[in-house]
Amino acid sequence: MFGGSFNPVHWGHLHVALLAREAAGLDRVLFVPAYTPPHKDANDLAPAPHRWSMLESALKAEPHTELCSLELTPGGPRYTVDTLDRLQAEHPEWEVSFILGMDSLAELSTWKDPERLVNAYRIIAVNRPGGITDVPAHWGQRVRAVSGNPFAISSSAIRRRVASGHSIRHLVPATVAAYIAEQGLYRTQMETR
Repeated sequence: MFGGSFNPVHWGHLHVALLAREAAGLDRVLFVPAYTPPHKDANDLAPAPHRWSMLESALKAEPHTELCSLELTPGGPRYTVDTLDRLQAEHPEWEVSFILGMDSLAELSTWKDPERLVNAYRIIAVNRPGGITDVPAHWGQRVRAVSGNPFAISSSAIRRRVASGHSIRHLVPATVAAYIAEQGLYRTQMETR
């Protein structure tokens, strides 16, 4: 499972999924967009249906990926550990893993039940250029660190570029760039934070 706001999805997200899948021998990666991430301001998010549509278009050309709506219903916030528990309960035959960026791993201790999350599920943390590269000592051997991500891309930088009228052509799949333009997303200052 690879969760996040995907606001918008970009090449870095897709490459993280690929690296994690290859490094850990995963059958597939489920992208699980959050309706209201607990650690982000909901006012900064494009509406959930737009983020879903962008992910859907981006994943069409990505083998071994699926889109999952477990966290995409109104209300919330939804917590990763609960979503993983639900996914495991619905698919007891699966070995469920959780993929995140190394920068998110550094903040994992602030999440709901981080010890249970790390003890119950295989955690795969992928680096980002300019970010941390080492697993925090208190997570020890329970986290698999994966390197090789060449993309120093952030969704917030993409939103700022759109608001400034700059191209995002090489930062997101063409279908995502077209969707953002067609829908007029990320053009206001509030959406760019």
